[in-house]
Amino acid sequence: DDDDIYPGATEECDGKDNDCDGDVPADEADEDGDGDRVCEGDCDDDDETINPGEDEVCDGVDNDCDASTDEDGDADGDGYSICDDDCDDSEAAAFPGNPEICDGVDNDCDGFTDALEADDDGDGYRGCEGDCDDDDAALTPADDDGDGFSTCDGDCNDKEAASYPGNLEVCDGGVDNDCDSGTVEDADTDADGYTICDGDCDDADAELHLDDVDGDGATPCDGDCDDDDEDLNIDDVDADGYSSCDGDCDDDDDALELDDLDMDGFTTCDDDCDVDDDTIYPGAPELCDGLDNDCDGAAETGTEDVDGDGYRICDGDCDDADIDTYPGATEACDGVDNDCDGSVPANEVDDDGDGYLVCGNDCDDADPDSYPTAPELCDGVDNNCNGSVPNNENDTDGDGVRICDGDCDDDDDEVFPAHQEICDGVDNDCDPITDEDGDLDGDGFSICDGDCDDTDDQVFPTQGCP
Repeated sequence: DDDDIYPGATEECDGKDNDCDGDVPADEADEDGDGDRVCEGDCDDDDETINPGEDEVCDGVDNDCDASTDEDGDADGDGYSICDDDCDDSEAAAFPGNPEICDGVDNDCDGFTDALEADDDGDGYRGCEGDCDDDDAALTPADDDGDGFSTCDGDCNDKEAASYPGNLEVCDGGVDNDCDSGTVEDADTDADGYTICDGDCDDADAELHLDDVDGDGATPCDGDCDDDDEDLNIDDVDADGYSSCDGDCDDDDDALELDDLDMDGFTTCDDDCDVDDDTIYPGAPELCDGLDNDCDGAAETGTEDVDGDGYRICDGDCDDADIDTYPGATEACDGVDNDCDGSVPANEVDDDGDGYLVCGNDCDDADPDSYPTAPELCDGVDNNCNGSVPNNENDTDGDGVRICDGDCDDDDDEVFPAHQEICDGVDNDCDPITDEDGDLDGDGFSICDGDCDDTDDQVFPTQGCP
């Protein structure tokens, strides 16, 4: 009944005596009843947990009969085997502790893939790929119009490159350029009756509009600085380059304008009387240049050099009538501040009023009798300032009387005018008589004869001197 069994048939791995020799080959047995025979690769027919196709477990046994104990293997080369808790030894990106990445694989073998690796809304993008809302297919990280913004970035129209958050609104037919749910064509922010698309130059300022209220031909958006005053406008009537709105103080006079050619901070409208000289402007300090620096209508005085010494009063010449007096001049002995430093040297004084200065060799400026060429007085002083006192003004003998006072012998303190004559053969009183030989009163007796009063001819020794 079995066409695989007949004499000489090839033995098959089916547990039958195919060649009818009376024996079933030993390797066709399935002793452990695990459904696998030895000839089918069962490497241990005594253990029903060991056979081809059996899951490897970490028990040191070749469970699947592939000739290796897989607990020591690392099929995907990621450094982990199944016995190291590699949850997929055919995926190198899956092993314990591996960081989760956006690949749909349980990279860290925790039994879960990252929640952001799902594409729940089916828009083709996962959360880990930048999908900002995986429950809303309208929000994706794609930038379809190439404007640098996606719907996840707030692009309100990803089919229009001129529409994205922060873009400037322009007059382009109603596109919401900045994605604020409005268009510039409809906006009149300052409620002045004009939009930007109408030409409103500042839709945030109602004072800047397109009406010409004062009828001067210009609107605030044209630059009219006061649309209620026709005299303030943008016309340059005198063609000086400035209008009244620019600040031209007189638009009928081109000499009065706002150019500050000398850069001194003042224009002719500011009363600058010379716009080519930066040292001339209202309030400028007057300089020694003969010009009206401060624009007050008058030049600085003292700009001439009257005495010809090379200095003017405005240069600091303190006496422009004296050629010897100017800043830096050498001081002369004249009692004058020659160098104009504000002081006269101390040695140029004449305190005693004798007409001579200390620097003029007045040797005692406190004594009006002492000065060069002064006559010598009998006062023991160097009156003529020649450096010495005349000998006749000395009192060598210390009798209190000098030669110039009439002392006829300045070596004898018993000889001087008014000294009492004594009988010593000397002219003691410098009269010049040696009175001891005289008889002044003519009574026939001198004092040396015993006349007790030689001024009274009634008094003499024989008459009765007391």
